[in-house]
Amino acid sequence: MCRTSRSAQLDKYRSINALAESFFNLLKRERIGRRTYRTRDEARQDVFDYIEMFYNPTRTHVRNGMLSRVTFERQHKRAKRGCLEKAGLFNLMGWKIT
Repeated sequence: MCRTSRSAQLDKYRSINALAESFFNLLKRERIGRRTYRTRDEARQDVFDYIEMFYNPTRTHVRNGMLSRVTFERQHKRAKRGCLEKAGLFNLMGWKIT
């Protein structure tokens, strides 16, 4: 059994925390910092729209080669599919090749 050190576990959590803080700072700066919401539902819908309509599909990220999250995920799926096809596993898994 392989165990990670306590400092490695802390580094992992610090990294996750830094990512979350970065995202929320962007959210505040780019979206909610300039708005006043009448209800929680209005605020919730606006944050959802920001994430789904702007942040994921269009905003580029340094960590994934300056691609948007949606583009990065598409490329990852294509690469994975290519590896499965080369290994002859794509049809065995019941996926349709188009």
